[in-house]
Amino acid sequence: MAKRTLKADASQSARKANAFPYLGTPLNERLKHSNNVDLTNNHKITDKGAGYWEIRPLDASL
Repeated sequence: MAKRTLKADASQSARKANAFPYLGTPLNERLKHSNNVDLTNNHKITDKGAGYWEIRPLDASL
């Protein structure tokens, strides 16, 4: 049986990179770059009533 090789079209790889440019960047680095707080195990949820919730970080320096 002959081996088959798939060749990626250059336009396909460029399209994928433009669709999601941070594909190889970890979440923590993306959060630091955008000056956001990681809320994983660092949040308090308060019910405001009428379907509204407030999510606040416990430690905003993380």
